[in-house]
Amino acid sequence: PPDRVPARTPETPVTRATPVPVPGPVDPEPIERPLEAIPVEVAPWTEPLPVSDLVVPPADPPADPDAVVDFGAGIEAPVRLGGEPPRYTEPARRVRAEGTVVVEATIDREGRVVEARAVRGLPWGLTESALAAVESWRFTPALRHGRPIAVRYQLTVVFEIR
Repeated sequence: PPDRVPARTPETPVTRATPVPVPGPVDPEPIERPLEAIPVEVAPWTEPLPVSDLVVPPADPPADPDAVVDFGAGIEAPVRLGGEPPRYTEPARRVRAEGTVVVEATIDREGRVVEARAVRGLPWGLTESALAAVESWRFTPALRHGRPIAVRYQLTVVFEIR
């Protein structure tokens, strides 16, 4: 048999990774600027006034006690004392309607509702029923600094079939 010569396999060159040094962060060179002198006028020293010579501005005039304010921070909320409950209307009862009517009421310094309007209503006469009920309600007055005031206050009237 003829001599067999093993086939030559091409040599694959071997490559090696050589680490490349990564340069670190470079600190910036400080820029030196000459400081500029800014002239400042200084008032001469004076003795403070005695407390008895201080001028106190007059106090704000008292707010109009009958003015109506929006309910908010610093005002103690009115509390419902009584009045007629809202009534389900027959059309609402037939369709088993449920929901909430939002009413903005003006409550005077004596706790009476002097005005009411629907902010968000319901159909089937429930908005009108809620307004009629709220207009019959009595409240403790809202208080600011312990004194009764008239406020605009939002109430929710919930209609729920039980």
